[in-house]
Amino acid sequence: MNRLAKIRGTRLEESLINWQDMNLAAEGLWSSPDQGPLDAVVPRGTMPESDRSVRDEIMERASPLGKALYQDPYSPLQRHRRQAMGATGLCFLENDVDPHWAGLAIELDREPDREVRFQRVADRLIKHVILHEIGHNLGLAHNFEGTYDALNYHDNFWKLAWSSPEEKDLGAYDEYRHTTVMEYMSSKGLFADFLGKYDEAAIRFSYGNQVAVFNGERIRPDLQGGNALREWRYRSDYMKIPDYICENCNNVKARQEVLQQRTWVDFDPQDPPQFEVPFLFCDNYYDRMTPYCATFDYGSNMREIFANYKQMWQGYYIFNNFSRDRLQPFGWSLGSAIIPLYYPMIFVSTLAQYYYYLDAVAPTEFDSWDLKADMFAALGSGLNLAAEVIAIPEPVRLCAGWTNPTTYLPNYYFQSGCDANVSLDYAEPGTLSVNDIQVPLGPARPSTIRFSQDYEEYQIDMIGSYFDKANILWLLGMNRPTLLRFNYDLDLRDRKSVV
Repeated sequence: MNRLAKIRGTRLEESLINWQDMNLAAEGLWSSPDQGPLDAVVPRGTMPESDRSVRDEIMERASPLGKALYQDPYSPLQRHRRQAMGATGLCFLENDVDPHWAGLAIELDREPDREVRFQRVADRLIKHVILHEIGHNLGLAHNFEGTYDALNYHDNFWKLAWSSPEEKDLGAYDEYRHTTVMEYMSSKGLFADFLGKYDEAAIRFSYGNQVAVFNGERIRPDLQGGNALREWRYRSDYMKIPDYICENCNNVKARQEVLQQRTWVDFDPQDPPQFEVPFLFCDNYYDRMTPYCATFDYGSNMREIFANYKQMWQGYYIFNNFSRDRLQPFGWSLGSAIIPLYYPMIFVSTLAQYYYYLDAVAPTEFDSWDLKADMFAALGSGLNLAAEVIAIPEPVRLCAGWTNPTTYLPNYYFQSGCDANVSLDYAEPGTLSVNDIQVPLGPARPSTIRFSQDYEEYQIDMIGSYFDKANILWLLGMNRPTLLRFNYDLDLRDRKSVV
């Protein structure tokens, strides 16, 4: 961003701003009838044409630096604001999509009464909010690693872990993939409407100086709990947890039981218990500073976290990019369409930095960890997503172009021979090529902005793919450092040796 700041107010900066950026930054209040120079921009509605300061403010927000500062929800400026407000107890719950509602959807599908379905969802949301805020009153901070802490997931998660996909959906498997009501999860924490194992552990330790220990008969006698087990968890695949802590767990029931069998003991820091159960934790200050610590993430390894982010961008396109008559800005806002792509790409940036760091300081150990292959696969998925975003076509008639191999181009590039008004199902001979295609909405996305039909109180009611394409280019090249020196298990600089 320092390099972007150097071109502020120059012709170069102006050349990097186009009309789509200006329209979005101004929320449609300024436009150009002839698409002339930016100085010719004219106001819409009742805004005074002479108000030059407003135009300058819009240009600043539409500039490359403005995008990095204002649109990016995790820019240094926005991060500082969130940290300051989070320190006062403010909870940020702006997220409206969720890829993990299969269990809830099946449950509600059995209820024919629409009002009853709404009431069930409302009850769960209200219960979560109440539990979350009571947690703050008791002294609990946010914990953004609760969805990654597979060792301490709800028992129902591990009961379903070896089941078929159909059984997992029926059992609401994904709704148990967390440890606390103090996490920010998808859809305002709907799943966390019950206290998790972390919540009980935090309260017991804070008020009773107690910690959890494994006490099952099958626990490995040489198991080292506490920090040693926590470090192993960061390096290893979560499905290996039961076999790692269990001796001779050769069936599913034994693996499930060894995770459930726990008790509470008084904690002596001079003589910590051998089989202490570790809990993962990070708060607002490390949000998106590590691969594991983030609001609205969901998954037990890097690939699952990235897949969740991609689904939030890809699978919820209609909900994200179209207002669908929702009240603005509370029910839908421009951020609803812009932010979903930031989540996976900021995750990829953070992941790449940790991958590079671990491979540089401990290459031999890193090669032996499950984490390396997991990170590498997630990084590859991130690059594939970037290519997918760039390649998104418009939902128009696409006809074979002139290149070899064939490239499909929108109909408006053709003076003849590509009639967008002729049905692909039936066409007169010679009107259309058999290779012409019409990509449906979803895989194809309109490119710019659409306004509502109300000419007095008009609003933006659709955000096009241009903005994702423009943002992905600078997100790919984003060089903002997130790897800081702090007391964290993966920061090998704070450890005398690699375990």
